[in-house]
This record gives sequence, C-alpha cells and structure tokens, in this order.
Amino acid sequence: MNVLHRNKSWLYRKYWEEKLSLSQIAELCGCGKETIRYWMRKFDIKHRTMSEAIKISANRPEVRKRRTMQNRHNIKDKLYGDQGWLYQKYWGEKLSTVQIGKLCKVNNVTIGCWIKKHEIKIRTNSEAQNLKDRPYKHKIWLYQKYWNEELSTIQIARLCSSTQSTIGRNLKKLDIKIRTSSEGIRKRCNIKEILYQNKEWLYQKYWKEELSAFQIAKLCGVGHVTILSWMVRFKIKRRIFSKFDALYKDRDWLYQKYWGEELSAYQISTLCNGSKATIWRWLKKLKIPTKPTDHPASCRNKSKSKLGKKNPQFGKRGKESIRGNKGKRHTEEAKKKMSIAHKGVKQTEEAKKKISKANKGNTAWNKGKQCPQLGQKGQQNYFYGKHFNGEKNPRWLGGASFEPYNPEFNGKLKSFIRKRDNYTCQICDKKENGKAHCCHHIDYDKKNNRSENLITLCNSCHSKTNSNRQYWQNYFEFQQIKYWQNKEKQKELFA
Repeated sequence: MNVLHRNKSWLYRKYWEEKLSLSQIAELCGCGKETIRYWMRKFDIKHRTMSEAIKISANRPEVRKRRTMQNRHNIKDKLYGDQGWLYQKYWGEKLSTVQIGKLCKVNNVTIGCWIKKHEIKIRTNSEAQNLKDRPYKHKIWLYQKYWNEELSTIQIARLCSSTQSTIGRNLKKLDIKIRTSSEGIRKRCNIKEILYQNKEWLYQKYWKEELSAFQIAKLCGVGHVTILSWMVRFKIKRRIFSKFDALYKDRDWLYQKYWGEELSAYQISTLCNGSKATIWRWLKKLKIPTKPTDHPASCRNKSKSKLGKKNPQFGKRGKESIRGNKGKRHTEEAKKKMSIAHKGVKQTEEAKKKISKANKGNTAWNKGKQCPQLGQKGQQNYFYGKHFNGEKNPRWLGGASFEPYNPEFNGKLKSFIRKRDNYTCQICDKKENGKAHCCHHIDYDKKNNRSENLITLCNSCHSKTNSNRQYWQNYFEFQQIKYWQNKEKQKELFA
C-alpha cells in the first residue's frame, strides 16, 4: 500500500493545485476514498465547496464528451421527427430500427418511441423475420463468431444490425453454451492464465509484494471477493487490519516511553494513534512491569485523596456538605479528560444498588419542567433561520452523492440482487412488504456494479451505512468471507 497520502504537502498539491477528486487520489495511493478523507481531516486541509466541485468536474474530458452527446440530440432538423420520411424507411425500404438509428445517429429505442408517436404500425415478428435472412439464426455461424472468433454479443449484434438481447436470446434457443463472467472478463482483458488460482503467485503478491486484495483483483480482472475466497481455499493467512504503524510492538521503544520518559498509557496511545487498552495489552504481552498506583507518574495516584471515613465530606448530604467547587466550571481540556476516563467504564451491580437506595424518595431536578427550546416559536427558537445544507451538514462528503450512477446500475440489476438475497435486509432480516428494499454498494464506489459488490438493505439500515463507512465496509467483507468458508465446508462434507 502506498503511503503518499500521509504527506501533507503532497496531499494538498494533488487536491487543490492539480484539482483531483478524492477517488482519483485514492486510486493513485491504492486505498479507499474514506482513508483520503480521514487524512485530510487530520491535516486540516479544507474541502472544496459544492460550487467549486461542480466547476472542476465540468472541465473534465469525460463530462465534455457527455455534453457533446447531449448536443447531438438537440439538432433542430431531426429526420426521425418527419412522419413521411420515417414511414418510407420503415415500410418502404423495410429497414430495421437499428439501421434507421445508425442513419440518424441515435439509439434504436429512440426510433421505436417516434414510430409510436407518429402512430406508424409496428411489424409483427413473422413479418420482420420474412424481410431477409438473419445470420444469427444459424447455429454454426453464431458458434463460430461467439467461441472461435471470441466476439462479444454486442460485436455480433453490430455485424447483424441487431440488438444484444436478440443475440443472447438466440444463443439460448440454439443451445450454445454462454461464457461465464470471469471468462468474458479474461477475454476482454486478453488474460490467458488464471493467475489467482496459483497458490505461490497469490502468496507472492499478497505477502512479499504487500498488495491488497483490490489491487490483485485489478491485475486478474476479477472482483476482490474472488481473491479472498481463493485465499481461504489455499489457507493463506490474512493481514491484520491496521491504519497506523504499530510502534508499540517494539519492546525497547515501549519500555523507553513508559519507564524512561515516564509517559502514561494514554499519552503513549496518542503518539501511536491507538487506544489505551491496546497499550495495556502490549505491556502485558511484552512482559513490561506496570507502574504501581502510588507512583508519581501514575494517573491513579490515591495517596493525595482521602477515601472512606477519612474524607471530611463522608456521610454529609445537601446543605451539610461544604462544596469547594461551587460556582466553578471545568475547562474544555478537563471535560475531554473526564470523558476519555469514563468511556467504557461499567458500574457493578452493588454500585447500582447503592445509587438506587441513595436516590429513593428524591424528586428529579427536571420533573415537570419543559425544554425552553421546544416551547419557543419563530425567531425566539434557537434553530430559527439556521440551515444545515451542504458543507454545514456533519455528514458532508464533498459532494459524492451528486456523482452519477453507471448505466449498468438499472432496475434489472437491482431486482436480480434483491431476488438473490431473498428480498430480505442483510443486517436486520426484514422482508419486503409492498415497498422494495435498497441496493447498497459495499465499497461505496458507484461505478463498481459487480454482483459481489452489491447487497440488499432496508431503508433504515441503508441510512445507517452512510456514517462510519470503514466499519460497514469491513463488516460486509467479513460476512462474505464467512459465506465462502461455509460453502467450502459444505463441499467437503458432500464430496
């Protein structure tokens, strides 16, 4: 994995000076878009506004091509708009909709729509077949083109002035075996060998060259799930997911920081960008002795505080107790330290019982009171006139939601994915009830429309996956690995 994105000046130059998008920078570094966004936040690099992003995307060659295609359709003198001309070509010269579409430089679907608009009678199947001999109806010719010459269904359709669906239908009719998706990809990319089915090659790429599953998948022209499934078959151990360099795994370095510089576990965790629990775990693993509670550098120095009956405030309640902190407020740093110290701490059952006994008979401070913001209306309300659109929204991702979907991501593909998942949400197991579920992209890339990258989710679960994206991506990938492992076990049982 490339670590260029961890350099602030390089990342700033690519994003602001060269005006690359997050996905383009991610491709250069061989990582995910969320990783780039994380490092931009860490370096305090400002994100582009929506208007700036639209201006930059408008100047890209892909968008210019799309505009020229749109302008081509805005020609004033449309030949297919003339009823007499269209009737002459369709019934007089007996041309197909594909051939008329080629003359007008439009799609055959557009010609079909205009035939209906002009109320021109459409030919029946028998009339269309009797016009001239169709070469794709002959089994030998179609087999030779599809398997011997290795042409795709789109290329054969162009030769015959027909559509891709017609060629696919005739392949099934004539009992010609259809290529699998992996065979089609290999022939399209001119890949002769199935490299990922070689254990030594896969081990070399993954462990010695340190490529990710996504990078190996691109080399082989397959999905990353295929690579992961073959790794499970060959029993190749997976790398532990870690965002940062694990400095705390070095015993000398950890000992120097903990005992030499007398830093606490929390301070070491901030240096390594890890958690305090991880540092404690590695201290025990490396057999480094921990500091006692009465140590001056220890965060829990109990010698300074008086506990139990020694405390002058012990047993006193209400007005009897003398509160030295009355009227004082904690600083922001103190609040942060308190929140970090209390995170993950759970009270014991005994402590809970004591708290409940102490609070019995006391009325809550907010009982019968109403939140002042709820009762206020108009300009008196705190949220009046405040908008959380665009960059002001906490879930703003630099305008990623405005990126267009691929044409492959259509109704047919969505219905296939929902049918494959038995019309149930893959998180909460909720079934469809009159309303169709959503199709979610696992790696959050709208262009990657492989069936392995799509999953069925209900509306509520789909909205959950918009936040904490890295967690959900890892979660779905782990579920897929479990699925493939179970499949392998089933094969071994029934073999």
